[in-house]
Amino acid sequence: MIRLFHRHFSFLQVYVSCSVLVFLGVEYSRKTGKALPDWVFHYLNDLLCIPIVGYIGLWAARKIKGNTHLFIPWWAVATVVLLFAVYFEGFMPLISSRYTADGYDVVCYGIGGLLFYGLQFFSLHKKY
Repeated sequence: MIRLFHRHFSFLQVYVSCSVLVFLGVEYSRKTGKALPDWVFHYLNDLLCIPIVGYIGLWAARKIKGNTHLFIPWWAVATVVLLFAVYFEGFMPLISSRYTADGYDVVCYGIGGLLFYGLQFFSLHKKY
């Protein structure tokens, strides 16, 4: 657990908070035309989105259930990865020219899902 401003934060909370800041930075750079490497524009946000969305879902489920130790199982994380892959890499390229089907994006979603699951597991089972 990380202590900051007299409050304890799990590693998952810190990781997701940093991911949101990086995501916003990439989007700001894209909108303002700042030069960043191509891989940042094409793949970094895909890598970050599953942990961000997963954490929002985890936070909401914990609030609704009133259980701070609630854990999203691997099959639910895999379902989110599959839904993102089908929607953004299968469906959206068919209806919008802004989207292109890219297998590397699917790999990034998968890695993001593994990161979220692992960080969630580590944060819940780590003894501080």
